[in-house]
Amino acid sequence: MGFSLEFIKNPIQIGSPFPSSQSLAKLIVDSAKLQSNATIVELGPGTGSITKQILKQTSSDSLFFAIEINEMLYKKFKENFPDTIIHHGTANEIKKYLKIHDRTQVDCIISAIPWATLSIDLQQELFSEIYDVLAPGGKFITIALLIGTFFSRGKKFKQLLNSNFKLVNKTPVVWKNLPPAIAYICEK
Repeated sequence: MGFSLEFIKNPIQIGSPFPSSQSLAKLIVDSAKLQSNATIVELGPGTGSITKQILKQTSSDSLFFAIEINEMLYKKFKENFPDTIIHHGTANEIKKYLKIHDRTQVDCIISAIPWATLSIDLQQELFSEIYDVLAPGGKFITIALLIGTFFSRGKKFKQLLNSNFKLVNKTPVVWKNLPPAIAYICEK
């Protein structure tokens, strides 16, 4: 109930009344093809449905951490994953958190940021920070609720991806997710 309540309080920040389904989480993490000795960052992990899949596929020599903006979801995540690093902050602070871990680049960023709810300016601001830290050949994988892809902000975000990445693929619709969603798999 906590996740849905946070959505009611702040739908723009949370983006969906339900956490990502295990079907969507598995599709996203399988698409990442996580390598050993990698730096992996999850943006907007919520209560950790995607995190479970990341942890299953992350090697012990990799660095994985998450960044969550919502305080209640941050606390819930810490309860669910006490041994996993999470920072309470925003995606545009990613460089600060990388510095804490003596890193400057990320091999894979997995995002559940609700891009279609954000203003175009905020999309560009966050995207710029994310793109700057992504290593050459690195992957950026982000969820898009199917309904959001039809709105102007969702379309603008897709244009932003297409104009910056050498490769942008879209997954099939995950109908088992509520609401249905896709993921964009992008390579720098």
